[in-house]
Amino acid sequence: MIKNAKTLPGADCGSDHQLLIATMKIHLKLRKKLDKLSHNITGKEEDYGREINKKLERLVTSSLDKPMEETWTETKAILIGAAGEFSSKTARKTTNWLTEETLRQIGRRRELKNKGLKTKEQREDYSTLNREIRKMCKNDRNKNINDICEEIERHARVAGNETSAMFRKIRELTGSFTTKSSVINNAQGQELTETEAILQRWHEYCTDLYAEDQLDVNSQEKRRKEEKPEPLNFR
Repeated sequence: MIKNAKTLPGADCGSDHQLLIATMKIHLKLRKKLDKLSHNITGKEEDYGREINKKLERLVTSSLDKPMEETWTETKAILIGAAGEFSSKTARKTTNWLTEETLRQIGRRRELKNKGLKTKEQREDYSTLNREIRKMCKNDRNKNINDICEEIERHARVAGNETSAMFRKIRELTGSFTTKSSVINNAQGQELTETEAILQRWHEYCTDLYAEDQLDVNSQEKRRKEEKPEPLNFR
């Protein structure tokens, strides 16, 4: 957001552009969190516990004289290694409304791109597959929205009105709502909230801003003429 801007036409900066000074307010985007890998040991808790106890018993007997940091490193390796033995790492799927067929087609498109799109036939196949995937994603998204709407209607028709479940599905469908407020201060420092008053304030601000620039240009031209030396006379 530009909070203030001013040009300096008389500044010599070695360019045909006018020097601009501005005060900006930048909103940085939050970095998206990467999908974490998790271990799923559901149904294998007893085997996992026995393996952990067996390895930790051996560690206790062999680490009596070891430094604490080394003991902790070995303990951490045992816990992670045992979890890897009894489970497979699966990436958490952030978009849960895509069907398996759509995901397979996305994987096929990735493979085509990794092989290289060197020939015309390869590029045409990639473009065709890309259009199909976009259509499939749109259909999956619409189906997911329709399913959520049906669940909302079902919760609303229940005899006790499942309000909490209904509003949970509504939030899932609409997302989080962030209120927007447009408030600026006038020349006297008073806050303006009405749209017409805000537009009028911007008009006044821009008029004053460029009027000051024009005065600066005129004063610089006048000063330049005053400082201009008298022409030399040759005889």
